[in-house]
Amino acid sequence: MNQQPRIDPEIKQQFKKIWLSLFIWVVWLNVNMIAGVIFDLGFFDNPLIPVWAHVLFFIWFLSSFLGMSWITYHIWGRTLHIPFRIGHHLPTRHH
Repeated sequence: MNQQPRIDPEIKQQFKKIWLSLFIWVVWLNVNMIAGVIFDLGFFDNPLIPVWAHVLFFIWFLSSFLGMSWITYHIWGRTLHIPFRIGHHLPTRHH
């Protein structure tokens, strides 16, 4: 009988995190690229588009970037144990 090789559950979970992270960032990038480049909201050179629309786009861009960063941090937060201790990030050297 042929037995399918089993994937370790931890590795499977890591692949899910990778695919989820890539998917949400690619979707975010495409949404902002379409709004900014195709609909010309990222450039201030079109006199037909009011300034408030450009400002609203950049507010959306920045806030959605921060939101996506927060989501990505929480996706990977339990896997990557990164200690953020101020002043203790460099090893102490003794001469």
